[in-house]
Amino acid sequence: MVLIVGMAGSGKSEVANIFEENGFKRVRFGDITDDEVRRRGLGNVTPYDVYSGRHVEIIQRRKEVKSKTLTARRDYNRTARG
Repeated sequence: MVLIVGMAGSGKSEVANIFEENGFKRVRFGDITDDEVRRRGLGNVTPYDVYSGRHVEIIQRRKEVKSKTLTARRDYNRTARG
């Protein structure tokens, strides 16, 4: 397993392409998180979302997920401290 990290524009994709050309399987973590964002209906608001009024639902859902996530982290951190 080879992990490639770096700042935006640092050439990660170029290096990954070389590995892929040499038989390595490529898994991009961003693809996994992007899929999950779409699955939860938390994707970017598009002009059509605004036109159709769906943007309100998307923004509200983001707030709900954020609130649940922060609550879960806070509860976990409280129990982890003992």
